[in-house]
Amino acid sequence: RVLISDLAGQGAVTIHPTAHAYRHDRPMLERILDGLKHLPV
Repeated sequence: RVLISDLAGQGAVTIHPTAHAYRHDRPMLERILDGLKHLPV
């Protein structure tokens, strides 16, 4: 939560109010994780 909050504060990600709808969608969660892994450090 802290990481996402920091990224959102920097404008690097957008948090949608319907994000909780994906909590049981494994393929979507895997795409999100894959995207996070490819972010520059």
